[in-house]
Amino acid sequence: MQRVGSGYFGSSDLIISTANQEILQQYKPANYKTSFSAYKFSFMNLQDCHVVINGSPSQIYLKANTGFEIDSGDKEIYTFVIVEASVSCYCIGAY
Repeated sequence: MQRVGSGYFGSSDLIISTANQEILQQYKPANYKTSFSAYKFSFMNLQDCHVVINGSPSQIYLKANTGFEIDSGDKEIYTFVIVEASVSCYCIGAY
């Protein structure tokens, strides 16, 4: 089996979002010279919220504790924006 990724990332604690907070790019390693994307990503929201993925013009509604997940069979994620402020959440992924 061929190795796909380079590493893992995730929340070190619960995140409390600010309005329109992009959460994926904060995990880009400092020495990473190319664009940063996740081929595996799990997000858990503790309150109802909307998210915008990869700059889409459409918002996706996530009911509290529903979460969102992709794996290596899905399109990579470059941006993941939480629209509302004060959403408690956490994430983990691989790049």
